[in-house]
Amino acid sequence: MNVLTRFLTRLRIKAVSREVARAESLRDIQRIAMDRHADKPALTTPAIRLTYREIEDRTLRLVAAWRAAGIRKGSRVVVLLPDEWPQLIVRFAATESGAVLVGFNPAHSAALMSRAMDDLAPDLLMIDLALMPEGFAAQHAAAGGAPIWNCGHGGDLEAKLAAVDPILSDESIGPEDTLALGFTSGTSGTPKMLALKHAPYLHSVRLLLLNLTDPPRERSRTLVGIPLSGAGSGLVLPTMLSGGQLILPRAYTADALIETLRAERPSHVFLTPSLLIDLLDHPALTTEDMACLQQVIYGSASMPVAKLKEALARFGRVFQQGYGMSEALPPISMLPPADHVDDGLPPASSVLSSSGRVARGVGLQVRREDHSVADVGEIGRVWVQSPTVFEGYVNRPDLNDEVLRDDWYFSGDYGYFDASQRIHVLDRQQNLIDRPEGRIYPRMVEERVHECGHIKEAALVQARGQIWLCVSLRLASRGMDHVVVEREVRDHLASLLPPWQCPERMLILDELPRSFLAKLLHREVRERIESGAIGSAA
Repeated sequence: MNVLTRFLTRLRIKAVSREVARAESLRDIQRIAMDRHADKPALTTPAIRLTYREIEDRTLRLVAAWRAAGIRKGSRVVVLLPDEWPQLIVRFAATESGAVLVGFNPAHSAALMSRAMDDLAPDLLMIDLALMPEGFAAQHAAAGGAPIWNCGHGGDLEAKLAAVDPILSDESIGPEDTLALGFTSGTSGTPKMLALKHAPYLHSVRLLLLNLTDPPRERSRTLVGIPLSGAGSGLVLPTMLSGGQLILPRAYTADALIETLRAERPSHVFLTPSLLIDLLDHPALTTEDMACLQQVIYGSASMPVAKLKEALARFGRVFQQGYGMSEALPPISMLPPADHVDDGLPPASSVLSSSGRVARGVGLQVRREDHSVADVGEIGRVWVQSPTVFEGYVNRPDLNDEVLRDDWYFSGDYGYFDASQRIHVLDRQQNLIDRPEGRIYPRMVEERVHECGHIKEAALVQARGQIWLCVSLRLASRGMDHVVVEREVRDHLASLLPPWQCPERMLILDELPRSFLAKLLHREVRERIESGAIGSAA
């Protein structure tokens, strides 16, 4: 981007930021985007291509269909849909009408959904029946639950939209109105329900525009590589405000992403570290496949330094990292492309192990257990102060008292600031391992494991009274003798770490378990070892 283009881009960002600052709800932003970019391409999926005008038409028709069914502001609408056009239309219709979405994904169990039905008493379910968990339909019917609209293949959503005329909502919606009821990702424990109002989302959009060095622009074509029921949804409004185009793949796999890269040539992509590692390990991925990308955004988990160095060497400094979570929407901190420097330092000290500097408009502290502020380089609890922080978990006052104090939120993460005021996020509280000699932060061991060229992913956990290292191998190394691999890893760790931090047991698996959102699951690794599903014969 030349100097003039950069200057004009910043002017446009400032103008859009002022509009966001004046907005009372996400509906205001959504209407601006739909009106301003009406005839531009807005959405590309494996099934359809839609302009902003076509999205608006379907959105307002759904608002009308909902109104005919009695769904208005404050009505609760359960959503369980694949990432195709109905997923986005339902979201836009809720924003327009003031309906409160209750979002589920295919990884949620029938028991979790049934409990939510009992607690929340929804007014309507928008579901792809193919995704419905086994046993849920019978339980829902027996309980006399709300009507279900089949929004999947062969369903009646298209017919319902065609049967009504589009209408704008006349409901008054403000920043304190509830937008959605959702669940945490469950990466480190049981999913927790939280309510989010319009205000945190408005602030998130504003802060993203303020902090992104290369925000989505008019010609941006953004490949969403993380499900919309997770962090992928964070790209929707910033892209739409700029008149950019969203591209959804047929699946969140390396094969599907490469296929979409080749067919659509996006300018931006958003991935989890695990999916970026999959791409690096894929024998079919070429430099030409990635040449279209001006920026590769990765987030939702830490990226191993060794793999990030490999990505930089192959594709250049096109990487952007953001730190955020369901309870404190991004941006909390950011590591822009220019700061992705291979400084040759060990992982604990490297710029590349950090999540960058704290975003403008956000407060971030690392605190000791007594809540005093930690020194530079000292590991402690990561606390966040931001207008994007949520107000608490639903029906969990005990937990809220623990994590919300004096306008600060304890993220559940542990980390430290380096001398350049970059935040290094190490591990979730649930993953820490306490030994008589001290505390082990699994990421610090896993970073060293990733320096072994045969390793694809690694998870250090405590289970059955011992420290276990579970790893998967890169495709090119799958045929290696596991004894040789284990010896190499153990020798490497022994040369760098004190004995008490080294694993007592080691397992080599085909793949490590991941969540629906394509994030490595330490919790499930622990549970599988504890249950004897893996490691019983080690």
